[in-house]
Amino acid sequence: EADWLLVGLLLMCVSTAPSSFILARQLGGDAPLMAGIVAIQTMSSIASVPLVLWVAETMNWIHLL
Repeated sequence: EADWLLVGLLLMCVSTAPSSFILARQLGGDAPLMAGIVAIQTMSSIASVPLVLWVAETMNWIHLL
């Protein structure tokens, strides 16, 4: 059970697919907004992924070392 929880948490921490920008541009969506969303999510994942891994290790869900 903890494995699936960890996978779900990590998937929520990473950014959306960069192809969403291309899709927004080609379908007439707000491409600059999508580019900003992808950039912010990518930058925030730099902090959120290690944080989630630390919490998971602290709660003994995983053992990194």
